[in-house]
Amino acid sequence: MLTSFFAFFVQYSTIILLCLLVFLLAVCVGYIYKQTRLLRYLCANFDTPHQSLILPPIPRLLQPLVALIKQYHLSEQATLERDKLTGLINRVGIKRALSERLPLNVGTLMLIDIRKFRFINDLWGFNVGDNILMLLANRLTQLNLKPNLIARMNGNEFLLYFHSKINDNNIQDIMTTVEYPYRLYEQTIELTMRAGVLDLSAHQTDMSMTLRRLDLALQKAKRLHHGFSHYEEGEDCQHHRQLTLSNGLAKAVANNDFFMVYQPKFNCQKGAIDQLEALLRWQHPQLGIIYPNEFIHLAERCGMMKPLSLWVIERVIAQVATWQAKGIDIKVAINLSASDLENPQLISVIRATLEHYQVNPNKLVIEVTESAMMASLSKSIRVLNLLRELGVSLAIDDFGTGQSSLAYLRHLPVDEVKVDRAFISDFDQDDIAKQIVKTTIKLTHQLGLSVTVEGIETQKVADYLQGHQVDYLQGLYIAKPLLPDEVESQHVLSLSTPTHCDIKYPFASAKQVS
Repeated sequence: MLTSFFAFFVQYSTIILLCLLVFLLAVCVGYIYKQTRLLRYLCANFDTPHQSLILPPIPRLLQPLVALIKQYHLSEQATLERDKLTGLINRVGIKRALSERLPLNVGTLMLIDIRKFRFINDLWGFNVGDNILMLLANRLTQLNLKPNLIARMNGNEFLLYFHSKINDNNIQDIMTTVEYPYRLYEQTIELTMRAGVLDLSAHQTDMSMTLRRLDLALQKAKRLHHGFSHYEEGEDCQHHRQLTLSNGLAKAVANNDFFMVYQPKFNCQKGAIDQLEALLRWQHPQLGIIYPNEFIHLAERCGMMKPLSLWVIERVIAQVATWQAKGIDIKVAINLSASDLENPQLISVIRATLEHYQVNPNKLVIEVTESAMMASLSKSIRVLNLLRELGVSLAIDDFGTGQSSLAYLRHLPVDEVKVDRAFISDFDQDDIAKQIVKTTIKLTHQLGLSVTVEGIETQKVADYLQGHQVDYLQGLYIAKPLLPDEVESQHVLSLSTPTHCDIKYPFASAKQVS
């Protein structure tokens, strides 16, 4: 019997040993999968004692396998945390490295971005773009003020961490170094950088929030066209507010949470109100009344400008029709954005809406900001010509703040120029602003255009501008933005105001607010 068993074992020894090996391996693997807490501890914190964790002892049989797992994990982690192009650590690596240093009680973070880097790739090719990124990474590693950590976050963004606080002079030196012209393929390439700066404090205990605040500082630098900007307390709350507004735009349009107010424009020759500017307001259910300067740029970003503008066009023309039925004959101006001028449906929508409400096109004024018009001048002129053929009046808004000049006005099919309120803010003390406004009025009249000055808040400014033959005045001193029913009552009052050489401003009141 024993001899037969031994013979059987010898005959099938290879198969038996293989089965035993598979069984042993299965036991090992099963043990590891069952001990999930142990595996997590071994892989992530192998060299760090955790007295708070009560762990079962590692069987001696499994120790070689555990060592292999640990070695594989470390090599895999190193690969995942390294940027292949520059050799710097990447977003994953910097986040882990900074998290290990929490709380960050002192120090500075910088997030550097290459402005318009896509243009470099488009013009010179991706090979040149990659070489610039490598050269920039090399400059960052050789800075006089050595960062403790350098990372390529994504694309053309690089993060620097200094364990001690650095001042604005240090930051400017860094910016000067990284912006110094790059010599590549016998070509000199000049780059502009933007940087966000975050001064760390004991409150920086959440790495995701820390990086978000740093990104907010960078976005502010881009928005303000500054070389670098610091994060300031409370800006993340403002960011949360912007997210709330962005997410609520579509619902607000659908629910008619927007409404229009109308600010009178005082005709200096007639001594009465004969035009209104339609201004958009948002009655937010939680945040109250929101003004355009806070949500228009958000609408542009999230693709809501088109439905919002179409809503405004329909609402304003409908209101003009309502006033006409009540015997109120008045022009109303609507503001359009750069994206509106690119809407191929714009002309047909305005035409159809005017016909639907039986409103004469000459009762509508389209205002386009100077910056929007200059963004694509040839396209803007084409659209403006189509609007003029439709019969509406045209005005260039915020004149004097963008890239255009009086020389461009003779090429633009507009009827009116609105001088930006920025020239009026310190009008009494700023003689240069007075000369600019006075010259603009004179030259614009020579081109056969009318002039409106915005931002009138005092009698003195109104009298000065009227003395220089300005056509229209607009501002809180003349009248605040009014609801439609307020326009109806105030309009009757303005028509009864006699026209004298000493012009009266019928709605002027120091107590009025916008």
